[in-house]
Amino acid sequence: MKQHLNMIKLMVVLLLIPVVCIAINPPGSFTATGKYGKISLSWINPGDVNYQRTDIVRKINSYPGTITDGVMVYSGTGSSYENTLVVKDVVYYYAAFACNGINYSNPATASATPISDISPPSSPGTPTENFPDIDIIATGTWLLQWDTQAQDEESGIFYYEIEEKVDNGSWTLVQYVSGDTGTASFNNKQSGSVYYYRLRAVNKAGLSGNFSSPSDGIRVVNKAMVLPATASVASVGQDGKFALVDVPTNAYASGTIFGITQISPPQTDLLQANPPIERLLGNAWQLIAVDGNNKLIQPNNNMVLIVSYPDPDAATDTEDMERYRLYEFDEGAKTWRMVPGSQTIMGTNNMIQIVIGNLSTFVVAKLRDIVPPEGIGSFTVIGGEHEVNLSWENSRDVDYVYTTIVKRTDRFPGSPTDGSVLYIGTGTGYVDATVTDSTSYYYAGFSWDGTNYSTATLGST
Repeated sequence: MKQHLNMIKLMVVLLLIPVVCIAINPPGSFTATGKYGKISLSWINPGDVNYQRTDIVRKINSYPGTITDGVMVYSGTGSSYENTLVVKDVVYYYAAFACNGINYSNPATASATPISDISPPSSPGTPTENFPDIDIIATGTWLLQWDTQAQDEESGIFYYEIEEKVDNGSWTLVQYVSGDTGTASFNNKQSGSVYYYRLRAVNKAGLSGNFSSPSDGIRVVNKAMVLPATASVASVGQDGKFALVDVPTNAYASGTIFGITQISPPQTDLLQANPPIERLLGNAWQLIAVDGNNKLIQPNNNMVLIVSYPDPDAATDTEDMERYRLYEFDEGAKTWRMVPGSQTIMGTNNMIQIVIGNLSTFVVAKLRDIVPPEGIGSFTVIGGEHEVNLSWENSRDVDYVYTTIVKRTDRFPGSPTDGSVLYIGTGTGYVDATVTDSTSYYYAGFSWDGTNYSTATLGST
């Protein structure tokens, strides 16, 4: 009985002892920042020794008053959180509570509104190729890379648009790559062309940034080599013609990359060439050298260039010697000019050899004929009954084409069109039956070489 009474006294004493509430400080510096598609929360956890975690509750219409007054979006010991389950233009109210395992602190509050992304991303860095500026067509593949990524703090980079320009053409969209990459690969490019690249970023809101600066270009060639102190570099084109360059000592430093490629010749007004050109003979050859910094460089010493060409008149070498010459393309004036210096024409082998002091684009061309042919010879005019007999000797020029005979009744013709044209051909005589007796007739004969007429050879009766 006595033991039972003691237990009752102990229970009464325990009931009279007050419960101790262990308080905890709330999180500090609690902020909410509205961004595209999310709200960024940050805070500083309290330094209380009994701190265990931070719980964050969210409401739409007002700040949560207690830990159960809203939707819990976070529970942990971190100091930041991205709340992504949000709708733009809606105000969200947050309350952060620190917990010590028994009690919660007073709330720290903050509010924010998700926003629409109205800012385009920044521009990426200038792209570069992982090849020197000359790429051998046998490889035909290179990697484009950009070290500086575009930035977009709101919605982030979704993808990159890459545009390509060939030679002096227009920019064309050629590839999309993911926003988390910094490279793109290319292949199957045409020999003889220069390829340039630029890119821009597109964010997840669909906004495009500005294009990067273009790459410095990569030239695709069908023959290239790293030069030793001296070298001979030769290339055979698809048409079977070739170009060969003898590079002497110290023309370039060792390690220079030297490229030769056969290309379609630039289209220009051939009459504006210096001197004027009648026609180009085959394709052109582009000679290029770059140093270790991918810079185009010219030689320090002269080099010997030999180029073969298709001969439309293979039956004779005379025209080769007189009218076939090597021209180079003037990039500034956009026209052809004859390569200065002595050109060795090897008509039998259809080759031209010359010493050059600079690299350019070269082509063999046929000079426009500016020298009139020799006139007809031994021109005789003999009047007969109801007719006039004409005879002559044709021009002996190699480019002679035909003879034209013209007639007038008042004076000698001054040109092949100055009168009645009686005859065009390669014969050596003609009978003019369109005459009247006792009438004076004046005749002129002209040679034609396909470009020019000779001076007139005259006769009358």
